[in-house]
Amino acid sequence: EPPPPGTLRRAYAILAAQPGCSLDFDRFYWMRSLQRRRGVAEVYENGAATATVVRAPFGCLLTAVATDPARQGTGAATRLLRCVLDGCAGTVWLFCRPALRGFYERLDFTSAGSWRQRLDAPRA
Repeated sequence: EPPPPGTLRRAYAILAAQPGCSLDFDRFYWMRSLQRRRGVAEVYENGAATATVVRAPFGCLLTAVATDPARQGTGAATRLLRCVLDGCAGTVWLFCRPALRGFYERLDFTSAGSWRQRLDAPRA
């Protein structure tokens, strides 16, 4: 069962703490609020990690996954994602940096190639 939805302000604080993050709070809040009102997305956070699930016709898209830098390595993101993924129907897609591939493989994700490969693929 997925955890209860988190607050957008706490989720943003976790995302904004990531090195190199340039995400604007107003844009994040507006986008996620609109998706929530339309019933297509939910933001989850457990105080140390955050993740957003966007529901689409092709399954679920996992996005904006991050852990508070001070709490990385404690299992907070793994615990949150296991609960979130249990509530996803169909295929779950995500895009991640190559350095995080091992983390997601431990959660039973498999590589479907790169985004660039998908964009450059010939259309049938």
